[in-house]
Amino acid sequence: MRRQALAILLAAMLLLACGACKKAPVQASEGAAQPAKASGSAPDAAPATQRELLDWLAGDWTLLTGGDLLGGDLPVLTLTFESGRQNLYFTLGDTPEHAGAAFTFETLFERIGTDDLLHLEIDEVTEDVSQDADTLLGTTCDLQLLTARVADTDVLALREIGNDDSLLAMVLLGYERMAGDSFWVFARVTQEKPTPPDEAQYDAIRKKGETFYAVRWLDFGDICYLQALDAAAYEEDWYGEMLPAVCYALSADENALVATMYPVPGGADDTGAPPPRAYLPALVRVTTDEDGAVVAQEDLPYLGYGIYLQEEMNGAGSDERDPAVYAETDAAFLGKWVCASPKAQLIVSEAGAQTGGYALTLSMGFADVAQAYANIDGEGLSINQGSIMERYGFGGTLRQTANGILFTVTESEFGPITAGTSWELTRAAG
Repeated sequence: MRRQALAILLAAMLLLACGACKKAPVQASEGAAQPAKASGSAPDAAPATQRELLDWLAGDWTLLTGGDLLGGDLPVLTLTFESGRQNLYFTLGDTPEHAGAAFTFETLFERIGTDDLLHLEIDEVTEDVSQDADTLLGTTCDLQLLTARVADTDVLALREIGNDDSLLAMVLLGYERMAGDSFWVFARVTQEKPTPPDEAQYDAIRKKGETFYAVRWLDFGDICYLQALDAAAYEEDWYGEMLPAVCYALSADENALVATMYPVPGGADDTGAPPPRAYLPALVRVTTDEDGAVVAQEDLPYLGYGIYLQEEMNGAGSDERDPAVYAETDAAFLGKWVCASPKAQLIVSEAGAQTGGYALTLSMGFADVAQAYANIDGEGLSINQGSIMERYGFGGTLRQTANGILFTVTESEFGPITAGTSWELTRAAG
């Protein structure tokens, strides 16, 4: 695979000079009528206890590649939660090949306090489930859980939390199957579809005249399906830079597992394009009028580790660069830089103020292998977020030298490069 080839190339050349997707610290409506229960034993209210959540999850779920309702060309992958037990299995197609795991519920964000993180330990792997079966056994993975009834389908979204690149994700789930905001989306396997709420039931559940956070599961233009969440807005120390952030968890409110259908006046699609057929879970901040119609919704960008960027908190909505602030560091660092050993090219360009003011791209040969954002740090630059091959995080600093600039690694999740590694780059000719 391309990522594996790049990783081998990087290790062989002992490079990696920019882009750090820094690991963020993990701190760790009322309705009159209820929709009909699914075959998965949906609770009458939100799953306030782990037992209720286990009852809801029990059964089979099919992975939808890219959230696509029609599936795709990749082999079918089924996720099975054992009834009443904290065990699950991933099974390939109609074969007996599978991987099993024991799991525990944990709290991802203490500021909310909901047990919506699954900590998995792979304890059973059949020989032919993958060529990496022996390596997979005994590994662990943390998955953030989100689930709802969307119209007549129960859906489940799982997202890696931590350093990413778990063997479970690479061997079975597959990053190419991800949908919105780095989720894998599953649909419940059932012989009889649950009856969706009717308009009167939806109207009783809708939040009216409120601004709230929700996951938007489906968007048809003039209507959308929103699941209200418990959310907390706060300032996140994102690798030394304080950012306005939002974290969320499943709500404890009644009807929390129902994605409510909301009208969106003026949102009809008049382009003639076919309706969406994919679940693309996205965190949105929604405002409704007194009738429960959506009058505004803002998509929040995903930072990582379950954290979203709230761009307008505390007046932090402007992304414009102030030339006076960046003048000296622009002159010192903007442009193309090269390193002879290991052979690499680094481009430093302008970026929006909210991401630090600078974007960095590291290339080796014909491939871009790392990207990062950096902010001013004294007379130099400090990386605040980024990634290597979109998977491995690392941090670093850029400082001026007599001959160019010095890049120093301050932290790294990529094995061949350790904290303290540094090398000098000179400005490219022309």
